[in-house]
Amino acid sequence: MCASPEPSDPADSPDVAAVAAVPAVAAPVSAAHARIAGELPRQTSRLVLRELTPADAAAVHAYRSVPEVTRYLGHPPLDPDGARDLVDRWLADPAGLSVALELDGAVVGDVRLWFWPSSVKAPATSEEVDAGLGYALHPGQQGQGLATEAVGEIVQLVLGPGGIRRITTRVFAAATPSSKLLCRLGFHLDGVDRAAVLAPEGEVWWDDECWSLLRSDR
Repeated sequence: MCASPEPSDPADSPDVAAVAAVPAVAAPVSAAHARIAGELPRQTSRLVLRELTPADAAAVHAYRSVPEVTRYLGHPPLDPDGARDLVDRWLADPAGLSVALELDGAVVGDVRLWFWPSSVKAPATSEEVDAGLGYALHPGQQGQGLATEAVGEIVQLVLGPGGIRRITTRVFAAATPSSKLLCRLGFHLDGVDRAAVLAPEGEVWWDDECWSLLRSDR
């Protein structure tokens, strides 16, 4: 189970070189990040949701190296070095937050959030913040409702105590379990970018679905 990252989240791609100087983020983004991070760890009925750490790279590799998991993500299957690089870039991103999903003490998935100031047209101003969402789950733990449990809890945190105005995510139409998950959680299908990406086999062009959930939708 997975959701593809938005193109604006380069930290999800192992092919993007690390940036030496990390740009400063807007104050509302920093504040939102701090509010959400301050609510972790969180306990669901079966999972512990906590911030990812460098020590989790091996666990991340265990599922982000599996072709059936990465098929609909923004990167190919990762080797151990690629998984470490990915985790390092995630943790170095001041506008992003990476959450580990622990089941019985083992990391079985992750949820990735990244934040930016909500768009406005001058002369309007706003302190509101939007968030992007991505997630992945070990194939051995799929089909048990764990992704819904984890993402649902994160959504409640982000739109509640986190004060985020809107969450967006993109899902390849072929990844039907992710589309169903988002629908269950109340996300709206805003549109489809038709024939947007060539599938790994090089034969079929996948549609890319655009989903969103507003604070006011809750």
